[in-house]
Amino acid sequence: GKRTLDTTIAELELVTGPAAKHPILDIAAQANWQHAHHNLYVVELKPQIFSMEHKFLEANLGYIPDAKPCVYVGLTGLAPEERFKKHLRGEKGAWFVRRYGRRLLPDLYRYFNPMPYDLACVMEPELARQLREQGYGVWQN
Repeated sequence: GKRTLDTTIAELELVTGPAAKHPILDIAAQANWQHAHHNLYVVELKPQIFSMEHKFLEANLGYIPDAKPCVYVGLTGLAPEERFKKHLRGEKGAWFVRRYGRRLLPDLYRYFNPMPYDLACVMEPELARQLREQGYGVWQN
């Protein structure tokens, strides 16, 4: 299928040279968009996670507390709202989200969704990387 991009939200620019060969672009070009049933989601975590969880601290050594929120980045075949509720109930959920989850941050993921599974598997760590670069404290499995 075809996807339409709202250029008032995301301005497009032509990518040439080595950057044009990015694996995400290759996967997106080859993906079966008729089976775009997966979603990325981002959960804001309580700021206490940074001081309470050593693993989180180690994964975010460059994080400056209070500059940006701490977040969890995930991938689901469900609606992000439904997946978040399952996290909070402890149903196949990341314990960081169950213990520290506050709310979904749809402004950080809504424009990616939905997408095919193969693309979502590559985009999840990429979104986590980009958010970390922007100053967020990030956990992603």
